[in-house]
Amino acid sequence: MCDVRRCRPMAVIAMSAARIQFIKSTSVATG
Repeated sequence: MCDVRRCRPMAVIAMSAARIQFIKSTSVATG
């Protein structure tokens, strides 16, 4: 329902943030 130009960047930022948090959590758990 929302504009693509507004939703696309937000989704990309959310995905990148989730990946960074996941990598940090896994690195801390393994290290």
